[in-house]
Amino acid sequence: MISFLQSKWAASSLGALLYCATTVATIFPRLAVHPASRAGSSVASKPASTSAGMDWTLRDKEVDDLIIELKQAKDAVVEKEKQLAVWEARLQSERLEINQVTQSVYRLEEEFDRNVTRVKQEELANLKRLAKVYAEMGPETAAAVFKQMEDPAVVKILVFMKDAETAPILESMAKKGDLDAKRVAQLTERLRVAIRSAAPAAPK
Repeated sequence: MISFLQSKWAASSLGALLYCATTVATIFPRLAVHPASRAGSSVASKPASTSAGMDWTLRDKEVDDLIIELKQAKDAVVEKEKQLAVWEARLQSERLEINQVTQSVYRLEEEFDRNVTRVKQEELANLKRLAKVYAEMGPETAAAVFKQMEDPAVVKILVFMKDAETAPILESMAKKGDLDAKRVAQLTERLRVAIRSAAPAAPK
C-alpha cells in the first residue's frame, strides 16, 4: 500500500482528483450547502412571509371598507333624523294653525247661533197662530207685550207677520226711549237673519 502511494501513477491520480474537487467548489460554491436544507428553508420561509403579508393586507382593506360603509350609514341616519325633525316642526306648526282656525270657526258658529233665531218645524203652527193674534192687536198693545218677552220669542213671532203689521209695532216700541230703540234695532237685525225650517212636503 505504501509502495502504491509512493508510485508515480498514484500521485498523478490523487492530484487530478484534488484538482477536480477544487474546481467544482470554486465554480459552484452554493452546492456546498445541503440541497434539502437549502430548499426546505426557502420553501418554509418565503411562503410563510408572503402568506402573512397577504392576509394582513386583505384584512386591513376589509376593515377600511366596513368603516366607510358604517360611516355612510351613520351619515344617512343623521340626515334622515334632520329631515324628520323638519317635518315634525312643520306638522306641529300646521296643527297649531288648524287648531286656531277651528277655534275661530267655533267662535263664529257660537256668535252666529246667538244672533240667529231658528224656527223649528214643530213650532210653525203655534207661531203662525200667535202672529195672527198680535197682528190683530193695536201696535201699542203688541209693543207692550213684546217688551216683556225675550228677543228670540219676539223674533219668531215677527217672522210670520207681514211687513205692514210689524212696522207699526216696532215703531211703537222704539218711541219708548233710547234703550227700546236699541232693542228694536237688535230685533230687526235678528229678524233679518232669522232661519225658518222648511215646510214639510205635501203628500202625493
